[in-house]
Amino acid sequence: MTQSAGGDAHLSGALLDALIARADAERADPRESWLLAVSGAALRAPGHGRVFGEAAVGAGCAVVGLAPLDAGSSSAAGTLLARAVKVCAHEIGHAAGLEHCADRACVMYPSRDIADVDRKDKVFCRRCARDLAHATLDAARA
Repeated sequence: MTQSAGGDAHLSGALLDALIARADAERADPRESWLLAVSGAALRAPGHGRVFGEAAVGAGCAVVGLAPLDAGSSSAAGTLLARAVKVCAHEIGHAAGLEHCADRACVMYPSRDIADVDRKDKVFCRRCARDLAHATLDAARA
């Protein structure tokens, strides 16, 4: 159901929709918890081709595909882990309500290719960290 016509990647939107449906069924309040699904496969989004991950901005759910994070490396476990941490943090940021950031070092900078993932840091810039703190405080108060 979630595989692309080529069979080599899952459709990120379908996985995200399933995750959101599960979250809606399991939690009374969407601010209670966030869900992150990590697949060993690649992800594909219509109109975008392969993507590293996808999130429902502000909805607390995100998906990440690990397969393309091995690209361009000698498959060192440390390289894959560092890339996965960055992509997961980025998608969780979206799930919390953050948009992309113009700071190329910020984890919220968009990753169009593996070089973008490698170039950016695994943490939020000051502005994104502040916005994330406000988003989580606002959710806690509501």
